[in-house]
Amino acid sequence: MRYYWRLFFTAVLCLLMICSAAFAQKTQTSIASVNGSMITAEEVEREFTLLEKRMAQQGRQLSGAEVEDVRDKVLENLINLELLAQESQKQNIQIEAPAVEQQFNAFRSRFQNDAEFEKVLSEMAFTEDEIRAKIRETLAVRKLISLKVEEGLSVSDEELRSFYQENRSVFQQPEKVRARHILVKVDPETDKEKARKTIDAARARLVKGEDFAAVAREVSEGPSAPEGGDLGFFGRGQMVAPFEEAAFSLETGEISPVVETRFGYHVVQVTDHEPEKILAYDEVKGRLEEVLLREKIKKGTDQYIQKLRKSAEIERF
Repeated sequence: MRYYWRLFFTAVLCLLMICSAAFAQKTQTSIASVNGSMITAEEVEREFTLLEKRMAQQGRQLSGAEVEDVRDKVLENLINLELLAQESQKQNIQIEAPAVEQQFNAFRSRFQNDAEFEKVLSEMAFTEDEIRAKIRETLAVRKLISLKVEEGLSVSDEELRSFYQENRSVFQQPEKVRARHILVKVDPETDKEKARKTIDAARARLVKGEDFAAVAREVSEGPSAPEGGDLGFFGRGQMVAPFEEAAFSLETGEISPVVETRFGYHVVQVTDHEPEKILAYDEVKGRLEEVLLREKIKKGTDQYIQKLRKSAEIERF
C-alpha cells in the first residue's frame, strides 16, 4: 500500500512543483517568503486555476465566498512544499541519476510526440535539465516523507477490528443479481412488430430448453451478446427501471416474460443471486488496512510539516 501512496504523493508534488516553478520564472511578484525563498502571487494564481479546472471536470464550481479561502489554502500548500524541499536539502538526501531519468521519461511519455513536448517546454520557459532538477527535488521530498513519516508506521489488527465494529454500516453490501439477457433493439427506424416477433421466437426457444448463451450469441443485438448475454452482477439503480424490476423479481434460472425498455425488447434470466449482507471482516481487512494506513501517513505528514513550520521563517506579504 505504501508504494501506491508514495506514487500518489510523488505525482501531486511533481505537478505542483513543476508548474509552480515554471510560472515563477516569468514574474517576480512575491506574496510569501519561506526562509528567504520567494513564492509569487502568480504561482498561487496558476495553482488556483489548475484546481478550478480539475473541479470543473468533476462538475464542481467554487462559490464567490469560497474563492479567497481556496486561494489561501493554495498558498499554504505551496509553503508546505517549499518547506519539505528545503528540509530534504538539509538532510542531504541524495537521489541517483537513473531514478531521475526514469521519472523524466515517464513525464515525457505523457505527450503524444516530441513536438508537443517541446512546445510545452517552451510555454513553460523550462529546459529539460530544469525539469530533471525539479524531479530530483520531488523525489528527495518523497524520500524525506518516507524516512521521517512512513518509517515504522503500521495498523494493528486491534485497530482494524475496532474500526470495523464501529462502522459496520459502511460495509453493508446491497442485494445483487447476476443476469444475462437477449436484446432485440427498437428505434425509430425499426419495424417494431418484426422486432417483437423476433424476441418472442427467441424466448420460445429458451422455454423449450435451448441453451440461453447460444441463443443470445445468435439473436441478441446487445454488446454482451459475445459473452452469451452475461451482464455480470449488478445492484439496484444500475439498470433501467423495467429491466431492473424484472431481474430482481426472478428466481435463479427463471426466464422472464418479454421486457420492453427504451433500448428495445429483452428476455432476462438470473443466473445467481447475492442477498443483502454485511461484508465479513476478512473480506475487507486488506482494503481497510490501506485506508487507515493512508490516514496515518496523512496525519503524520501534517504533523511533520507543522514541526518544520515552527522553526521556519515564513512571511506573507
